[in-house]
Amino acid sequence: MKVNNLENSILITLEKKDSPNTLNNEISKNSYKLNNVIIELNNIIIHDYLSLLKSFCKSHKSIKKSVVIVTDHIDYDKLDLNLVPTLQEALDYISLEEIERDLNLL
Repeated sequence: MKVNNLENSILITLEKKDSPNTLNNEISKNSYKLNNVIIELNNIIIHDYLSLLKSFCKSHKSIKKSVVIVTDHIDYDKLDLNLVPTLQEALDYISLEEIERDLNLL
C-alpha cells in the first residue's frame, strides 16, 4: 500500500498483496478524518472491499469529506460508492463536491 498527499486529498493505492484488513487499519487512523480520500483499486478485486468501502464512505460523508474509489472495474450497480476510472476524475469529483458543500448543496 502506498499513501500520498495530493492537492486536496490523500491517495491510498492498494497493491495485490494488500488485504481488506490492511486497508481498514490504514483508514482507521485519525489523520483521514480531516481529509478527502481517494482509494485506488485498479489492481484489486473490488468485491472483497465492498462492505469496508461502503462503511468508510458513509462515515466520511457525515463529516463532510469525500471518498472516491478509482477502479477500472466500474460496476454501476454499486451506486452508493463514488466510482471513477481515473485519478484525474477522482480529483475533479472531489473539487465538485467541495464546491457543492461550500454552496450548502450537500
